[in-house]
Amino acid sequence: MACSLTIRADGDARMGTGHVMRMLALAQAWATQSEPVRFVGRIEAGPLRELIIAGGFSLTVLNAVHPDPADMAVLLEQSSPDGWVALDGYHLDSGYQCGVRAAGRKSFVVDDTCDRDAYDANVYLNQNIGAEELSPKLSPDALKLLGPRYALLRQEFRAVRQTTKPCPKRARNIMVTFGGSDPGNVSSRVLQALACLADPSLHVLVVAGAANPHAEFLRPLAAALPCTCEVLQAVTDMPGLMAWAELAISAAGSTCWELCYFGVPMLITSVADNQDIILTELVRSGAAQAFPPQTRPEELASALGALVTDAALRQSMHETSQRLVDGHGAERVVRAMRSESISLRPARPEDAETLLFWRNHPSIVAQSFSPDLVTPESHARWFASRLADPDCLLFIAEDSARAPIGQIRFDIQDDSALLSISVAPQCQKQGFGTAMTRRACSMLLRDRPSLVVQALVKPQNTHSKTMFESVGFSQGIAKKDFAHPHLLFELKGGSHAR
Repeated sequence: MACSLTIRADGDARMGTGHVMRMLALAQAWATQSEPVRFVGRIEAGPLRELIIAGGFSLTVLNAVHPDPADMAVLLEQSSPDGWVALDGYHLDSGYQCGVRAAGRKSFVVDDTCDRDAYDANVYLNQNIGAEELSPKLSPDALKLLGPRYALLRQEFRAVRQTTKPCPKRARNIMVTFGGSDPGNVSSRVLQALACLADPSLHVLVVAGAANPHAEFLRPLAAALPCTCEVLQAVTDMPGLMAWAELAISAAGSTCWELCYFGVPMLITSVADNQDIILTELVRSGAAQAFPPQTRPEELASALGALVTDAALRQSMHETSQRLVDGHGAERVVRAMRSESISLRPARPEDAETLLFWRNHPSIVAQSFSPDLVTPESHARWFASRLADPDCLLFIAEDSARAPIGQIRFDIQDDSALLSISVAPQCQKQGFGTAMTRRACSMLLRDRPSLVVQALVKPQNTHSKTMFESVGFSQGIAKKDFAHPHLLFELKGGSHAR
């Protein structure tokens, strides 16, 4: 299902590089399907441009950005009319999002603040802890991906994770990182705190990002410390540094999800308004401790010293943070986006052979209440009767190339509609079943809100159970007149499929 992705994100000294870095994770996951990816944006730092090109992605550098109309013109020129556009940037406002959708593109919007009057997106992502409780203003058909389950981590991070890394009695390897630019030069305040701490046993690495203008100012501060301290720029192995670190002092940005993945105990601060919620929720969860960015060096030294020596606390932070982020977020996001490319159409007589093949495939027979294979003759009679029955709604799901990927059927009787679904064998476990169910139920209940949609699931079919729950179904009381053991799931009219 070839489908291009165009990423609109900026990276400079003012806004940092985090937007581009997490979009690199999305690009990597998208490219595993051998589908083209292009970046469009104002990206000032040479190393960041090189990183995009080295990943095998195209890059178009913008000279003017929104609200300059040239921004949108270039984006539409560089994106495919039937492809996806991913938007990651707070300045890419509701008007910009509407422009992308109005031009016929499918849009994926990344957000951290949930402060817009409206978002215009096919798929909306807020990967921050606590996002599950937010209610962004979206169209009813938009798909919401909320929480660190969807945290966008680049592939290189997953290559070096240690789930059983022990916490030493005393932390010595300390990583200091404040994003790609650190406009407030908080790194210097941390170095002043380390001077107050005066612990010669420490080994400190200060990561000065590609857009950081303060690197040369930091070097003499680092050299004057009683411990080993290095200032690193143009870092190419951030995962290796995080695996090395026993404690991190960081901004409360997207780097926190990478640190969570490695289980690194964190002392964090908010250096931008959009980081406030991340800081609050990470501290609340027990994965981090916080300090105000203007904390006096001696106070910061006291907080740092206490964390260095408290092995039990760091062990707890390690375990909590690793539970938050498992590293598969980018894959989940891509599956969700690809599933949103599907469309539903009424079944036609020429679909009979395809439906018979699906019905008799071992993967579908295994989940059916009847283990018997269906003969072509009985299938032809059944299929003809379904097409002729006004109380049967049978749809074929197609991908963006109009290839069939599954079927979904509603058999309506009185005030209920019994749902049956199967996904083509080659398309299973890619999120299509969830998208088909959500879309078909939304369409049915929009037209007939008094109906209750029901689905019967074999008790051992945990995949279907999870799928129906994710769409918004709740478990009901099993049917007494059904011959097989089953679980009953219901979605009542008036409650929209999620």
